[in-house]
Amino acid sequence: MGRDLSNLSRSASGYRGQRAIIGPRHIPAKCHSFPTAFGSEAWFKTPMAIELSQQPDPAPFREFEGLGDIFLARLQTERVHLATLSASLARSEDSPRAIFEELRFRARRLGGTAGIFEAAVIAAAAHALEQAATDAVRSESDHTNPPVWKALLALMSLLRPDEVGQ
Repeated sequence: MGRDLSNLSRSASGYRGQRAIIGPRHIPAKCHSFPTAFGSEAWFKTPMAIELSQQPDPAPFREFEGLGDIFLARLQTERVHLATLSASLARSEDSPRAIFEELRFRARRLGGTAGIFEAAVIAAAAHALEQAATDAVRSESDHTNPPVWKALLALMSLLRPDEVGQ
């Protein structure tokens, strides 16, 4: 994975005393055509400096400290689900549409969660599985669909316990 998930809360203390410049490039172009209810449109075009002097209370962030561990545990749970689905897919004699749809659903959820935790490699592999499963559903593929198997095995290899902690 390559990303240290042990410290998910971020301190805002680094912002104390810094200044931020807000100017026209930070405001959508359509804002420039607002009616001049404030007397002049010029304030939209003039950069403003604001002081970032307030430090937020760190107490609300404490509840998020354990999310990294929860995410890592969830990765292992998802690996078990994917292994179960791969076994079902291998044994499937009828249409594997329901299995492809379940793979697509799980890959989409996993990819979104991995994106939140900035686990880009896992998110990309999950997206590849989601896309392959979507294509398999559309083409009414059989259980031997090579892109699905390739994406499924790639994602499962990334979720191995020895790979996830790195």
